[in-house]
Amino acid sequence: MSRQSTVDSRQERSEHVVPVRVYVAVFATLLVMTATTTVISSVDLGPWNTVVALGIAAFKATLVVLFFMHVKYSPRLTATVILGGLFWLGILIALTFGDFATRGWLPPPPPREERPLGFSGRKDRPGAVVISFGGTRRPAAMRVNRPPLRVPRRDSGTKEP
Repeated sequence: MSRQSTVDSRQERSEHVVPVRVYVAVFATLLVMTATTTVISSVDLGPWNTVVALGIAAFKATLVVLFFMHVKYSPRLTATVILGGLFWLGILIALTFGDFATRGWLPPPPPREERPLGFSGRKDRPGAVVISFGGTRRPAAMRVNRPPLRVPRRDSGTKEP
């Protein structure tokens, strides 16, 4: 078997020629689904408007991925990578919804004016504001044992001479 025939046989197996009528049919379907989305958006379906619109959008995205991106005719590894990406997207969406659903479990923090900038709640010096830089623990060799910077508060009612 010659080298040229081996190359030709590989090209025949790896390339898939899609007829133009398939592209035209997919394009027409995408146009119809776009028109359907537009019409459905003016119909009041209550909370189902978003569900229907997302369903149509997912169907259109599937058509684009399968035919225009040639995933339908690609090796299984391509489909596996795409499914892995969709799985990861599902994980991120689930974590986002989990965060959103549990926000009411804790009481809200006090308003900003009740806790001034740098306020630490320390009782040893009530007239001082403690400013701390960073907040990460450093290794013992890098730690510097010094007290935090204390800035005395100015009384808003008194004027300086």
